[in-house]
Amino acid sequence: MTPAGDKEKRPIQEDAQQEDDSKSPQLPNNTGSIFPPQPQHSPSLCTGRNFKYYKDDQLSSLTFTDRNEGILTQAKSKFAEYADQFKKTFVEFKQANVDHVHTLTKEDSNGRRHQQQFDTVVDTFGLCSCNDPEQALISLADACKPSEKSRILLLEHGRSHYEWLNRILDTNVDKHVRRWGCWWNRDLMELFEREKVKEKLEIVKVYRWHLGTTCYIVAKPKSSSSSSS
Repeated sequence: MTPAGDKEKRPIQEDAQQEDDSKSPQLPNNTGSIFPPQPQHSPSLCTGRNFKYYKDDQLSSLTFTDRNEGILTQAKSKFAEYADQFKKTFVEFKQANVDHVHTLTKEDSNGRRHQQQFDTVVDTFGLCSCNDPEQALISLADACKPSEKSRILLLEHGRSHYEWLNRILDTNVDKHVRRWGCWWNRDLMELFEREKVKEKLEIVKVYRWHLGTTCYIVAKPKSSSSSSS
């Protein structure tokens, strides 16, 4: 039990945030209904534990990136287990930092290279380990196509609703960073209040679990929502 006054005051966007500590975090299986088969990008790939959650009939192409070449090599090997699942999908692996995914390029039919953009960008537990999470969010926004349907799906972890838990995270963060390279006490929602991020992104929905430390955030590029705001 914790005192009621120990719960953080936090801004709630009308019709934007929902919180439910009673359920485990699961990405809703509705991407296909929002987006017919279209290009998707997954930065901070890690070793490919999420491959099974991607549906071939919801994708036209799938680009996996990670900053670590060794991790990419492991992920490619693991992907062999799922190759039959993606026979109709163009799949590629590229080395890139999550805060520079907007610099990815691809070659067109005429041999010219141009920026590679996506209908959906999915990041799972990447903001806790990158050097500049603010720039990462901006980069994810810039990697999206300029469309009302473009979305950024973030499954992340960071600070809690509760100060007693935040004190534990803060006290042990240095040890945790040294062991795992993860800043587990980052204030994820505060990132969306920063001016440079607010210029680029708008939150659509937020779900939080595990005393607020785990977040599933659906966002969209600001340029695609200006007409509806």
